[in-house]
Amino acid sequence: MNLEKSKEGFPIDAINEIKHLRTLNHPNIINFLEVVVDKYIKYEKVKNNTNMSLYYPWNFYIVTEYAEHTLSGLIQRGCTFDYSKTKCILKQILEGLEYMHNQNIVHRDIKCSNILVTSSGIVKLADLGMSKGFKEDVLLKKETGIVTLWYRAPELLYRNDYSKVIDMWAVGCVMGKLITGKAIFRGKDEKHQLEIIMKELTGNKPILWEKLKSKSDSMTLDLMERMLKLNPNDRITVKQALVHPYFLAKPKACKASELKLLDGESHEFFIKEQRESILNYNVQNECTYKDLFKARKHSLLVNEDQLSLPRKIISL
Repeated sequence: MNLEKSKEGFPIDAINEIKHLRTLNHPNIINFLEVVVDKYIKYEKVKNNTNMSLYYPWNFYIVTEYAEHTLSGLIQRGCTFDYSKTKCILKQILEGLEYMHNQNIVHRDIKCSNILVTSSGIVKLADLGMSKGFKEDVLLKKETGIVTLWYRAPELLYRNDYSKVIDMWAVGCVMGKLITGKAIFRGKDEKHQLEIIMKELTGNKPILWEKLKSKSDSMTLDLMERMLKLNPNDRITVKQALVHPYFLAKPKACKASELKLLDGESHEFFIKEQRESILNYNVQNECTYKDLFKARKHSLLVNEDQLSLPRKIISL
């Protein structure tokens, strides 16, 4: 968090994330370690310049445990998930989410890029900057910007209140991406997003379920359909989802250690950098993008020269 131009103090979403991460302790939620401060401007410059009185002379970093992959990064690298792997990942997501909901915290930004996976196959819910406490049976008032558009529940698109089941809609969207390899509702804006949702999920034969029939069994479609109920009052809760017959049907969920993920790291910013490098190489050497990416997709490395080590550590 670079606060050089911040005139409103420490970001509220960062305070929110630190607050909630410090209270949560679950294997499927990212573990908060500390806050690190890196000084980037001399204090005397701030002290002697009245125009900078509200500026912060530090960069702040939220330090958490490390996970080698994001779910979206794995999908972008071509990692596929069969029934047992999908169940393993989904079950861990739901167990982490159940714990959050039991602590009266709604995540509000579940998406594939905020779901981390370690090399040992442990799934971690991350990025709790949008998370919010709630009271049971009390609706929350709508705020702008909560939940990434493609994972946003329909009530957030046309109503002024919502509940914790917006997280279940988002999990249903994650489940769809695990099955198809891409987001199932890809709107350009809120109006378009709602139009796509209604088109895909309404009618005598909803388009979405017709498209997924060839890729999923009846139990998979039933659970996903319950997660993607248009009426939030009819939507399945996380507790109900965890005891759904989907998890009892064969093939059952594999163990986390059996996920057998790709080697190296799978984070979006690494992949974007890698693809840009490949495209530049392609232009210069007239090679095909497909062959280059296939050859290098397992070597997503960080350039150590780009990393800077923080110089001061504080505890909260």
